[in-house]
Amino acid sequence: MNHPNVDFNRISKALAQSKEALKQELQPGEPALHRLRAAEKDFRQALSFKLSSCAR
Repeated sequence: MNHPNVDFNRISKALAQSKEALKQELQPGEPALHRLRAAEKDFRQALSFKLSSCAR
C-alpha cells in the first residue's frame, strides 16, 4: 500500500492545532481529547511505517 500523496507534515500541524484548540475548550477527561490522542498515536504509527518503508 503506497500513499505518495500523504502530507505527513500537514497532518501533524492539523493535529497539533486541533489539540491546542480542544485543550482550551474542553475538560481534560473529555472523549474528544481521548479520540485526538488516539489519532495522534495512529499518525505516529503511520509515519513510522512510512519512514521504515522508505529506508528499505
